[in-house]
Amino acid sequence: MKITDIKIHRLTPPADAPASFVGRPGRMLVQVLTDEGLTGIAEGSRGYGVFNAYLEDVIKPLIVGMN
Repeated sequence: MKITDIKIHRLTPPADAPASFVGRPGRMLVQVLTDEGLTGIAEGSRGYGVFNAYLEDVIKPLIVGMN
């Protein structure tokens, strides 16, 4: 099984969600995809722009294609 891609999905609360439900801003899900159809999911909570740049420039080149 090889890692084929890593994606980030921003989490946004529904417009009518109460403030107590919303939580901290900047939540995201990190999805790790494989060539066998398995997917790993983790939570991220830093600024999207910084997190995405680090993922694209550092993390993806290191682990995409690994077993």
